[in-house]
Amino acid sequence: MNEEDPNGVAQHTPGAKLDAGKIRASLLLDFAKGLEAVANVATFGANKYTPGGWQHVEDAERRYTDALLRHLIKSRYEGRDSDSDFPHWWHIAWNALAIVTLQERPERRTSLKEAYCAAMEASLPVGYRASIEGLPEDNMLGA
Repeated sequence: MNEEDPNGVAQHTPGAKLDAGKIRASLLLDFAKGLEAVANVATFGANKYTPGGWQHVEDAERRYTDALLRHLIKSRYEGRDSDSDFPHWWHIAWNALAIVTLQERPERRTSLKEAYCAAMEASLPVGYRASIEGLPEDNMLGA
């Protein structure tokens, strides 16, 4: 990325800040109440289990997807989770962030590439099976 000041200030001029084109994380502050709600769910989970323990749950993406969907279904007929007494939507948001975080791990991207390559290779007729290790990254699922 070519870094530049959004106001055209030269790099070595006092007041320069090379942040043009970078994400504007301050926009997250528009969601302060929602982030606080998710932090409440995270704190509840850390106290119930262990801080950060959710990252080590086996088959986590499926299990957090199941949890998200359970809360979504329950939100249709009851407002609050019976365990935490927080609104189901708070839990839905936490589970969505957990899933996104798990999906963005570098090791998951590697395992997706390996699974995709194995599936592609297995689908080739006998005699035409060839290595597809050289397949470009932009053809990978989840990339």
